[in-house]
Amino acid sequence: MYFQILVVLGISLYVLLIFGLRSLRKVRNRIETPGETEFSIEKLSQLRDQGLLSEEEFVKARDSILARGGREMMLPTAGMPPVVAPPPKPQPRGFEVVQRKPEPPPAPPKL
Repeated sequence: MYFQILVVLGISLYVLLIFGLRSLRKVRNRIETPGETEFSIEKLSQLRDQGLLSEEEFVKARDSILARGGREMMLPTAGMPPVVAPPPKPQPRGFEVVQRKPEPPPAPPKL
């Protein structure tokens, strides 16, 4: 009787632990994901030109945008065609570096 209660209690605690860890993981991933910013380097420079941002604030905000991956916003692309980057060349890794010796040509058939 007591053994059955302990087994049921242990299984229920295990299930609660699994669900608790999953919910904590979801919360942690949601918190660590940076939010999208509506600012671009161009908008920040407009604010600086209007006198709403000081030079120090502009530099700090620009560095923050660049750190979050806004490098493409810094390029002046008005009226310019998009530039297509060439695909990266594959680099040899691991055993691909070792070159195989060429096989000798097959011997001519005997007549």
